[in-house]
Amino acid sequence: GPMSPYISGVFATQYAFDLITLGLMLSFLTVLDAIWDPVIGTLSDTRKTRWGLRRPWIIAGAASTTIVGLALFYPRESMSIWYFVIVYGLLNLTGSMFQIPYQAMATSITRDFRSRDKLYFLMPVASGILALGFNFLPQLSIFETTRLTVEVFALAICIFGVLSVPTIWLIFKCFPEDVYSAIKPRADRLSLTFTLRKTWDLLRLNRPFAFLVVMQIIQGTGAAALGGLYFFWFDGYLGIGNAFTQIGFTFAIIGFVAPLAGLKVTKYVPRQTLFVIGTFLNTANGVVLILLTPDTPYLLPIFLATSVVFSGFISFILSSLMNAITADVVDYGRLKTGHEGAGLYLSAESVIGKAQSAILGGAGLVVLGSFGFEAGAQTQTEAANWALRILVAGLPVLASFIVGIAMRWFPLDKRRMEIISRRLSQRAQRAAREDEHTLAIKSVGEEAPVAGGMARPVGA
Repeated sequence: GPMSPYISGVFATQYAFDLITLGLMLSFLTVLDAIWDPVIGTLSDTRKTRWGLRRPWIIAGAASTTIVGLALFYPRESMSIWYFVIVYGLLNLTGSMFQIPYQAMATSITRDFRSRDKLYFLMPVASGILALGFNFLPQLSIFETTRLTVEVFALAICIFGVLSVPTIWLIFKCFPEDVYSAIKPRADRLSLTFTLRKTWDLLRLNRPFAFLVVMQIIQGTGAAALGGLYFFWFDGYLGIGNAFTQIGFTFAIIGFVAPLAGLKVTKYVPRQTLFVIGTFLNTANGVVLILLTPDTPYLLPIFLATSVVFSGFISFILSSLMNAITADVVDYGRLKTGHEGAGLYLSAESVIGKAQSAILGGAGLVVLGSFGFEAGAQTQTEAANWALRILVAGLPVLASFIVGIAMRWFPLDKRRMEIISRRLSQRAQRAAREDEHTLAIKSVGEEAPVAGGMARPVGA
């Protein structure tokens, strides 16, 4: 997780990639993601194995991500931009193989509104613990610099591979996969046409999902920083790349504290109200960020206070809220269709998220290259610096403002979700009774009456 926003920026800086070419290639990768993510989601919804719907995907995805990650991050003197794009595309694929089913499992283990808040606010706390470790890695004496480099990524992916082993064991040992027994996986024949039709059905039958998709697309217009521009901003423009560890540590601590605070606040403030407040606060903070320059007095403390502490705190809360809201949308779809579709919902959301970082980030790289920005250069043109500031801080301000206003009308509030949860539970109970009745009839049919009122199995 902590690696993703920096990968393209670090590689472009370390190997001097052409930004226009890189941006176009990353945009093309998103087209591929739009194909394989829904396929993975659909397969994990419809192909049940002896180990469940999701677990085989998590095993295969985690193992292959470790292998492909080592192929990408293994330190070398030089690297072709084509090699980077191809292997990075494979890394996106293998990451989707475990991330989509894992998130889909999470949507099925909570029923009531408060439990769902707890799950999606405590998961980032666990992630924050490892984020602290990741941001400490550049300080190790085995590295020549405290800057974020490809060598740091190589060590991080090794740690990921090691930690995947006990994680997978715990998922098999302790994780209940199917809570709503009434929701049956479908056995439709898988094809690209079928996947596209199911995705269209989600948008057509599940209006809250369509509403959420539109919000995420708008939010994505301000997410260009996730495509690697954020690294260029604080490293190439503001010139505080050597302080990456301090920045990362602060982010990780906020990532640990913010979800706990958000969980406490959601006990008293409705999700939608909190989301609207958070987006407006982020809008105000973006105005401050766009005014930062390399000559700003006390630049690093101000950067940490605004970009990391304030904006990071709000962003972590908004992210947890969005995950909980998405899980509500999945439950609405379960009730509406009677079938399991969490994998396809999450894959559709994944495509949007990757589009935010790849298409918009890729377009941002093309724009920067057009204005003369050069990765790794000591100085940049004034036009290139202004283009970077607008992309990193200006667009998020506008997008947050629009989303903050629109989310006031999101239809799934706490009262409605309590009704949906109750109906899903009732449906599961009816299905369990019907299964018991069917088994009882079947067992009677397998026995034949004999003299004396006794019964014995047919053919005995």
